[in-house]
Amino acid sequence: MTREEFLGAVLQLITENHGDEGLFAAHLGSLVRRAYEGFDWKALGFRNLSAILDVLENGRLVRRETNEKGALRVWSTEEGAKASGSSISWVESPTQGVRLRKDIWSAFVLEVPLGLRYFDKESQSVVMGLSRALQKPPSWVEIPPIARQTQQEWAHEILAESDLSSDTELLQALAEERWFIKFTEALRIRAHHLWLSWNRKRTCGVVAHVRKWAKDNTISFESLVDVSKRRAEKTSRFLTADDRQLRRTLMAIIERMTTSELLDIRVPLRYAIDVAGARGSPISGEKEQ
Repeated sequence: MTREEFLGAVLQLITENHGDEGLFAAHLGSLVRRAYEGFDWKALGFRNLSAILDVLENGRLVRRETNEKGALRVWSTEEGAKASGSSISWVESPTQGVRLRKDIWSAFVLEVPLGLRYFDKESQSVVMGLSRALQKPPSWVEIPPIARQTQQEWAHEILAESDLSSDTELLQALAEERWFIKFTEALRIRAHHLWLSWNRKRTCGVVAHVRKWAKDNTISFESLVDVSKRRAEKTSRFLTADDRQLRRTLMAIIERMTTSELLDIRVPLRYAIDVAGARGSPISGEKEQ
């Protein structure tokens, strides 16, 4: 079975079994394993079920959300129902899991500072807030920020998918000047799975936009991606025995420390932000990605 045929077969299982309440991901996994007993989807490049759903969702063939208890459910879309059972070969450019550099994300997404924005192919740097066009050498490329209207259309899609298109509170949040902060916080309060769905949709939309811009301007997309997290994950897979022993020793020491002693440890800010975001802590300001 090819990768394309397998994607079509999974899509068919979703279409035939999702119902009004959606198909729980755990049940989908069981259906796939029963239908293709002994088949290893890792041989096709999918590390897990979520990676399969990433591809299908990026092709707008399925939608998924996490309920209030944290259980993932999936539905096939109208396009997905039409493609059910066919080979899926046109959606294999996943955007989920890609983390853009912070300066690239800001240049494309944030409304401030006002002014023109540029990317230098040679230095890989970004400049923002220019009051007039740059007398630029060929290596400088203008960055067109994603319009507020476009981003709000993504928000309306989330509301439509959740039958909330007429929700007065959420629509009012979208109409605010600081709409992103208000809307995101309103979703977080309403239901954590809505907040997750919104962040996933916005991130996918931004990444797809940046990928196209990079292609149109002959810029390596990989140069725009934050590889620090990926590098850390890759390094952790190749820890030596001494490294593992050291980690165990450090964790044992931490277990014996008091809370006040733990507060004296220097922790990289990105870890604190990641943990707070995962737990849904109310951090003021805009979530970057």
